[in-house]
Amino acid sequence: MCGISGFFSLNKFQINKDVLTKMLRLQNHRGPDYCSSYYNGSIGLAHNRLSLLDLSSNGNQPLNNERYSLVYKGEMIEWV
Repeated sequence: MCGISGFFSLNKFQINKDVLTKMLRLQNHRGPDYCSSYYNGSIGLAHNRLSLLDLSSNGNQPLNNERYSLVYKGEMIEWV
């Protein structure tokens, strides 16, 4: 099973990135195939991936674009 973790500071206090790195390391057993994070000082998102069905890099997280970052646990299905 994949692992997700993170933090959010309502007061926009800067939280040390080492906190997020430790979260990733503690959950490495949840997803040893890939791990990554998003950090901007007051927000941190982390994801450990366990690849079972989709072995491609398409399932790597966090998902980022120019405005948003997303970490989720589950499956996204494209409906046509």
